[in-house]
Amino acid sequence: MAAKRYSGTYTYGSTSSGYNNEVIALRNVIVELRSADPNISDSVVSAISKNINLWGIFEFTASDSSNRLPLETREAVARLAEHVRYLSFQAAKEPKYILKLIEINETILSGLRSQSDTSPAKHATLSSVNINV
Repeated sequence: MAAKRYSGTYTYGSTSSGYNNEVIALRNVIVELRSADPNISDSVVSAISKNINLWGIFEFTASDSSNRLPLETREAVARLAEHVRYLSFQAAKEPKYILKLIEINETILSGLRSQSDTSPAKHATLSSVNINV
């Protein structure tokens, strides 16, 4: 099965690892958030919507009872997703909050990279990154 395309970003599919999917999705959303023109509400709403959708996927994956991650990590992902949702609604009213969304995504992306092993098969995934909210 090929990777699924959703709103211009790649989401979970079987053709690449979870690590690759998360990195690609985070990078794409970061680019979209950065390029959102605060003077054009459609641009801002589109970028924020994609970010909310991405974090919804992260939250759903973390809440799955068959997820092998420690409960503490799964709960941290859920709390962070809730915080991202809150900031997203703030960003819809005040585009200056988009910078905070970008910062969160870049921090997670950096954490994924820093915790990855040199072996591509052993890359960290979002759920294995230590998240404190």
